Order: sequence, then structure tokens, then C-alpha cells
Amino acid sequence: MSGDKSDGFSSGQSSGDWGVAKDTPIDQGWSKSASDGDGGAKGAFGDAGSVTGFADSVTDTSRRSWFGRIGGAFTGALVGLILIPLACWLIFWNEGRAVDTAVALRDGAGSLVSVPADRPNAAQEGRLVHVTGPLTSNATLTDGETGVAVQGAVALRRHVEMYQWRETSSSSTTTNLGGSQTAQTTYSYSRVWSDTAIDSGRFRQPGGHANPAMPLASRSITAPEAGLGGFRLAEPQLRLLPANDALPVDPASIRPIAGRRAQAAGQGIYVGGDPANPALGDLRISYQVARPATVSVIARQVGDAFAPYTTRNGETLQLVSAGTKTAPEMIQAAEAENNLIAWVLRLVGVVLVFVGFALIFQPMRVLADVVPIFGTIVGFGTGLLAAVLTLIVAPLVIAAAWFAHRPVIAAIVLAVGVALAFGLSRLRRAMRRPAAPVPAMPAR
Repeated sequence: MSGDKSDGFSSGQSSGDWGVAKDTPIDQGWSKSASDGDGGAKGAFGDAGSVTGFADSVTDTSRRSWFGRIGGAFTGALVGLILIPLACWLIFWNEGRAVDTAVALRDGAGSLVSVPADRPNAAQEGRLVHVTGPLTSNATLTDGETGVAVQGAVALRRHVEMYQWRETSSSSTTTNLGGSQTAQTTYSYSRVWSDTAIDSGRFRQPGGHANPAMPLASRSITAPEAGLGGFRLAEPQLRLLPANDALPVDPASIRPIAGRRAQAAGQGIYVGGDPANPALGDLRISYQVARPATVSVIARQVGDAFAPYTTRNGETLQLVSAGTKTAPEMIQAAEAENNLIAWVLRLVGVVLVFVGFALIFQPMRVLADVVPIFGTIVGFGTGLLAAVLTLIVAPLVIAAAWFAHRPVIAAIVLAVGVALAFGLSRLRRAMRRPAAPVPAMPAR
């Protein structure tokens, strides 16, 4: 499995979380050896594995017996038996969530009223209202750890990156006659800017690649409230506004951070020596703010403030958007977001169902791997079978969810589907029926 690839300015993740980590137990049946970046053999190791040298890459060669693979395959099959019900639950829950959210949005769209922002109207108390107006804030947001402050904004977001080691891995596996497998995994180490702390203790070769603790993390600071014409927006509503505007840091306000020298670099702060030659543990800090001139809100009016609105199906509705947006535009944007989430979770559920079936059938492939070509053929067949079963099970779960949440629509769709299937079947039978013979012309 290949590790993640990125340039020096992207977020990194230790392959200790995604790949084979030093502390990850290895299934019985593997024997291991390691070599440095030049490929020189260093010896044989036990199941735990070990590495000598401090090169920027290291290669492990592991051999797993056929019996060890069989044991692992049956363990995977048990995981598959658990994974399929969980995936079906995810699909069912997601369909219900999507339907409930769509119903709530339609309910809200049919009952909301647009009101002016200059002052609250007591006649609309407790109702779902749409308000668009100027946003005002007198709050001063201060990052106490760096001293950076901004006035008039409703949110201040600090983004911190640290220069640190990251491990990536790439693997190749060969199946041998008799069913054993030989795997060769190369672990490479590079220094990157990452906004999350990478745990070097989980590296395959932690020696020489130790990362310091991250002294400062990213965080957001939100104003306790802000004005929207004659209304007030509380902190929960202000958190829904994106902080996308870059905030240039005043060089005169920069002070030492975490006991280290800090300096201006671009629009942000650099903690360390030379920004052009970063050292391990150096920090880059940048800031973004939210201070839109105009804000649009859909929520329940409570005095001169807002609260989430409870729809007839028990869902809550509260939308906040930067800029001047009409009520239909905000509802349509929320519907599009709901559809996107539904399709993403639907795809995740379908993939998990396929993985579950593939794990269940994995022992068949491993048993056939005594002769590698047979294992390849069986693996193709079981993969195809897993795909077919997924295409049967996932739609059935989706249909069951629709019957549970929208029975009328589900019944109509089912009736249309049955009618189409019946019509196609009749058409196919008619096309297969032999044509009547043409009568012969009488002889003259």
C-alpha cells in the first residue's frame, strides 16, 4: 500500500496511523528482514521486526506462510460478518437522515416569513423568520498566546503548522508457489509542514526522526455576540460564519512564542531561525477573520435574538450565511448540502458492504493460492461475486429505509420499477419469438 504523497506545504499524517507502524502487531507466519536505503541486507528478524541504521529510507522484506495467511483470512471473514450489518445500518440511518432533513427544509420553506432587520416585530415572536442586514461588532478578539488582536471581527482563526518528520510507505507483494507471500515495504522519511502533530514514536524507524511536541495548536476565537440591525447574533450563530479573510499580522506586535524567537513572515508569524531554511520544530502561524458586512439568517425569532427552529418532524433548522441571500437561496443551498452528504455517506456504506463481502470470501482465494494462478482466478470470481451481492444488498437496504420514512413515494417508485421490469420482460420475449414463415409463391 502506498503512503500519502504531498509537497512540503501540505498537511501530513504519519503512516503509523495508516500504514504498517512499528508498534502494530504482525500476524503470525511472517518472517522479516530489513535493509537500508541502499538495499544492503541487515539480517533476519522475528515477528516484531527491527531495523538498523538511520537512513532516510528503510526496506523491510517479510515472508508470510500459507497457514499464517489462512488464519488471517478467516479472521478477516469474521470482521466482514460484523462489517456488513454495520454498513447496512449506516446506509439505513443515512437515508432516514437525508429524508428527515429534506422534509424539515420543505416545512421551513413553507412556513418562514422574511422580516426587516431594523427592529424585531413582536407579531413574529416564535416563528421561523428570514432576516438580512448589516453585521456589527465592537468586540476585540485577542489570541492570548501570541498577542495578535483584531477589532470589529466576529471570529478569529489561528492556523499553526510545524516543520516535522513524516513517514510514507510503499509495498509490493509476491505470491509464491505453495501459498506463501513475500512482501517488500519501503519506508521513506521527509520533513514537511503539517498542521497536525505527527507521532514519530509510531514510525517504523523512529531513530533519527524524532519529532518535538507541538507547542501551539490551531484554534478559533468567536465573539460572544454581534449586532444584526436591531437583532443580536449569539456565539452559536457566529460560529456558522466562515473565517476566510486573511489577517496581516502587525510586525510590531510580535513577541516570543513558546519561549522562542518569533518574526514576521509574509502576512503571518514565523517561530524559529531562517524562514528560508526551516529547522525541525519551527512554526508557521497565520490568521483568518470573519467580518462580513452583511449576514442572512433563517431561525426562530426569540425577542431580539435567534434560536433553532423545531420543524413538525422534530428536526431543528437554523441557517446563517455571509452576504445578502434570499430565503429560497438559503434553503436551496441547504438542500444541496444535504444531498451531497447523503451521496457521500451512501457511497461509504456501499463500499463498506463490498469490503465486508470481499473479506468473507477471502479464505477461498487464500486456499486457492497454493497455485498462484488459481488464486488469481478465484480472487477475480470472489471479487465479482462480492460486487454482485453488494448491488443486491445496498439497494434493498435503501429501499427499506425509504419504505420506513417515505412509504408512499417508495411504493410509487417500486410500482414503476415493477412495471418497467414487466414491460422489458414482455418485449424481450416478443423479440425472441420466431417470425412467422413467409408463404411460398405459387409456381406458374
